[in-house]
Amino acid sequence: MIDQYIDYLRTYRSQRTVDTYRPQLARWQAFSTSDSITYETFKDFVDHLRSEGLSDGSINSHLRSLKAYLNWCHKYLNHQKFYVPMLKVNKKIPKVWTSHQLEIIETILNHRAQRSRRYQILRRTHYMLRYTGMRAGELFHLNWSDIGSGIRIEGKDDWTTKNKQDSILPIHPKLLEFLQIEKHEGETNYLDHHFKELSHLTYSMRKFQKSIDLDGPKPLHGYRASVATELLSGNMNPVHVQHLLRHERLSTTELYLNTTHLPLQELVNSLGIYREDTEDVTKTMKWPERESNLRHTDFQSLEEKIDKLLRLVQKDQ
Repeated sequence: MIDQYIDYLRTYRSQRTVDTYRPQLARWQAFSTSDSITYETFKDFVDHLRSEGLSDGSINSHLRSLKAYLNWCHKYLNHQKFYVPMLKVNKKIPKVWTSHQLEIIETILNHRAQRSRRYQILRRTHYMLRYTGMRAGELFHLNWSDIGSGIRIEGKDDWTTKNKQDSILPIHPKLLEFLQIEKHEGETNYLDHHFKELSHLTYSMRKFQKSIDLDGPKPLHGYRASVATELLSGNMNPVHVQHLLRHERLSTTELYLNTTHLPLQELVNSLGIYREDTEDVTKTMKWPERESNLRHTDFQSLEEKIDKLLRLVQKDQ
């Protein structure tokens, strides 16, 4: 059945994802020789992985793959549904680029782009990831026709967006300026299919970053982490950042908030501050309007409509 699941994955996930799932599920297949699965089986599987020297983070990666596989078995093969317990792991603060480092990368790429096609494509990669925070897979499948007043992120015939979540991203003024001067006559793909695999782009970007002594975060995802951290550190609404990055859960967005540098003293100093010298103190103590994508209810208008309805009912009586 695992082979069936791997074949199923190939229809909508990248080869890199398939190559990750296959060995992890192979470990499960070698361990679980019986068709009978109990919740104790998961505990024994974790102990087995620990005996092989895997860290808790790596074990959780195996458990996520196993969870996806068992959910597929439940959905398509009517097997029993299982809850796969994850290990509690201390979350590491993601490595990110500083704004100064990103400026260095941009300056050098602008200079080296005159040398070769490779650096031209790496510069395109930098501008798009730096000023949108999009995923590397989305960038790799981005076409010039997807770029207009916004950047349309949607699945293609051979690829789908994460969670099949299509969206339109706004364009940063600096990115817009770059796109207007970047020559791309006769090209379809934004990266001009210069790299055959996403891993090739990753390797090339890492090689460039090392060449300028900036060996830090992951070469491509580090941009996305940096965008999230920069926005959250600038006191931007986490919900807004979540929607920009298209995280399924707010908790994922909050992972990029470095809580060690929060301005807690300023926060405490703001307690109890309101203008007591005004005639109507209650006006200065109102709760702020709740930010929501739902329409605010106009209670006054609603009350008038109810009164009008009651008058009509009394008139008919």
